[in-house]
Amino acid sequence: MQKFFFLLLPLFVAHLFSCSSEDNNTVVTEPVSVKVSFSGFDFSVLPDQNFATSRASAAEAQVTCIAFKVFDENNKELYTENKTKGENENFDQINCELPAGKYTFVAVAHKAKTPSNGAANIVSPDKAVINDIILYKSTYATTMSVDITRGEPKEVTMNFGKRITASFMLRITDPYPEEVDEVEIIIDPDQNVGTPNQYTFNPSTGFSFAKQSYTTNFYKKNTPNNSFIDGPMISCFLTATEQVVNVKVNMKDSSGKLIRTRTFNAVTLKQNCTTKATGYFFTNSVSNGYTFDTTDDEELSYAF
Repeated sequence: MQKFFFLLLPLFVAHLFSCSSEDNNTVVTEPVSVKVSFSGFDFSVLPDQNFATSRASAAEAQVTCIAFKVFDENNKELYTENKTKGENENFDQINCELPAGKYTFVAVAHKAKTPSNGAANIVSPDKAVINDIILYKSTYATTMSVDITRGEPKEVTMNFGKRITASFMLRITDPYPEEVDEVEIIIDPDQNVGTPNQYTFNPSTGFSFAKQSYTTNFYKKNTPNNSFIDGPMISCFLTATEQVVNVKVNMKDSSGKLIRTRTFNAVTLKQNCTTKATGYFFTNSVSNGYTFDTTDDEELSYAF
């Protein structure tokens, strides 16, 4: 028995060295350094009382949170990082390491009501959720296909372009009664009211997955001049580039009592555009005094 064991021992040792040699020859892919910069926001500015549009960086645009995720070819999440303006250095940049391969980069930038609401939750390359109580006009999203080559550091610039929201602005030309303390604007009041995660959208298109109701309440005490003269604005996601909606406006006093209500039917909203409704609201003698002007954010307007 001992003789048989000693005969097998050299074969066992040879096998060990053979396995060790194969393990040493295994190629391990080193991660590649990747630098991502966020820029190219189409951002409306107001220089010298003249409206204009500028290509801004994330730090310059009116966004406070950026969510970033990387997905591989099987839509498996490989990297995630969130940025909050004022809390993170290099707000408009992210540095990470990724193995060589083909990826989809997804980024969502938006203005949050409060920093605690945080960045958007990117679920997949075609689904993201903003968990906030209000949706601001300054909301952007983009996706990008990126190839990472082994041994070659990569620099990527993600340009957001136009905002993905649509907006409705109310400009009332007759005087507000003194008792009006709250303006409530409701887009499509009969569409899927109270939908959970109502700010869910496709980052590659900016479209919502279903028509739904959006509500924003404006309070006089929170306005810059303690008045609504500048015109309340509500923003939302659309299901297509252009969508026809009904808009209900409620005027209330400080106790929440309804003073006057009005519904505008068949109002056209367009993505990355503001539809301005201008006219009388409280004057009973005027029934059809409103004009609707849909203006693209890139159009230059000059005050005179």
